[in-house]
Amino acid sequence: MDKKYFLGLDVGSSSVGWAVTDEDYNLLELNGKTAWGSRLFDESNDAKARRSKRSARRRMARRKFRIDILNNYIFKDEINKIDPSFFIRLNESNLVLEDKSVNVKYPLFLEKDKEKEFYKKIQQYIIYVSHKLKIK
Repeated sequence: MDKKYFLGLDVGSSSVGWAVTDEDYNLLELNGKTAWGSRLFDESNDAKARRSKRSARRRMARRKFRIDILNNYIFKDEINKIDPSFFIRLNESNLVLEDKSVNVKYPLFLEKDKEKEFYKKIQQYIIYVSHKLKIK
């Protein structure tokens, strides 16, 4: 093609339209067909879903790493003296009771009263700190 021509593109989020014209904006023919058309495709997904899943994977990997350090290096011997099943319960704390290898309902303390007392103290501490920091 020795003549000058224009290629017009209309790029959308899920389509591309195109047309080929001469200098007077008349549609040209290519291989016996008018040179214009469009292509449709699936709209792209934003990165928000992938990013949140990636963040969750990283957060879980960091948590697993910290628990592994606690289990195997820092406190293993001392905690096993006091409560040999503590780390088993900690590792299985996200499972339902039927799936746990240790059939204990309360993951931190083996008794309901101690568990309730612990959470009550945590709640009081959170309230105390929020008042000191003036958090509503």
